[in-house]
Amino acid sequence: MQALTFVLAFVAVLALIGVAAWLVRRFAGNRLGANTNRGRMPRLAVIDAAAVDGRRRLVLVRRDNIEHLLMIGGPTDIVVEPNIVRATSARDPMPQRPPVVGGIEAQSPRIVPLPDAIARLQGLVMGVLPGKPFTLDNFRSLSVDAVCRADGCRRLGIIPQPMLAVLPAYL
Repeated sequence: MQALTFVLAFVAVLALIGVAAWLVRRFAGNRLGANTNRGRMPRLAVIDAAAVDGRRRLVLVRRDNIEHLLMIGGPTDIVVEPNIVRATSARDPMPQRPPVVGGIEAQSPRIVPLPDAIARLQGLVMGVLPGKPFTLDNFRSLSVDAVCRADGCRRLGIIPQPMLAVLPAYL
């Protein structure tokens, strides 16, 4: 009898989760980062990513026609090179509209903003998992800007050099 009650309760919880997911997709689709202008070129995209080492990655992000090179995954995320203007060339294909299948336009994955309270709860829950994929410390570090507003190198007497000039010394 106890096993039957457990199975019924488990199925009921799964059904409630499914209904909640369906309701969110059905009624909150336009407010959760969906692109309302169909056929328009997306404004934000990750162009390329490369692993630097086990923890850090270089990520090239494009917004409109401006690209930014970011280093993520270390103690702080930094902007390596901001405002890279990318000119469109004839060899770069223009993005095509998503295919229409059965009268329904295919949608690309959406980035959904996460409220701070839920992100804090996520840090609490995931902080006890093996490997701690996300903790409260990660949440706190993500809530602080990681980009220096002033020219910090010049204020500290550091002269920036091109990476190719100093790279052979490290290799």
